[in-house]
Amino acid sequence: MVSRVKPASEALRAWSSSSPGVNSSQDRKYPNDAMCFVPPRTMIKCARDAGRYDQQGGAELSQYYDIGDQTLWNPSNRASRLFMSQVSVYQAELGLPSGIGLMRADECQIDPLVFKAFVDALLAWHRGTSHAVMAALSEGFVATVLVLAERAGIEVKWQPTSFPDVGGLKDVQVPTTRDSSETAWAAALQQKSRDLSRFMAV
Repeated sequence: MVSRVKPASEALRAWSSSSPGVNSSQDRKYPNDAMCFVPPRTMIKCARDAGRYDQQGGAELSQYYDIGDQTLWNPSNRASRLFMSQVSVYQAELGLPSGIGLMRADECQIDPLVFKAFVDALLAWHRGTSHAVMAALSEGFVATVLVLAERAGIEVKWQPTSFPDVGGLKDVQVPTTRDSSETAWAAALQQKSRDLSRFMAV
């Protein structure tokens, strides 16, 4: 049986009552006076770890997508796993690295320069596809990536750019009913990204 991980407040009370030299009410009120200095990044990491466990056996709940010390997204493990699977798909489709690193200890670092190039290419690819199903399947991923780019302060290219057909082939289907206006296409995708951003926790 897996024992539940104690909440931080409970662990602190246990530490205060059992640690020598922390017996007075003043010491218990200010326990940090008896502790060593902890760097802010370490404190954030500890706070993250404390929040990753539920009350049913200590299951991890979420992962972090960061640029440096800035968190862009804190999705659930299931959403993160699905997103990373799609990242692999579109890296292969575009023939470009995404800049989204490997997930280590529930944290993933994003290279902003590589990520920008990936987002620009992804937008060009999405704009250029005339396959209705491919456009529909990719729209959600593109919107998610745009949220991350905006939070990272990355300016993406909305202007049309030529994107080479992968392997010299192009998927052809009856053209989509998407408005042919570049402005309308960009506005619709930006609105979808803004709406999605409300559900992407940080």
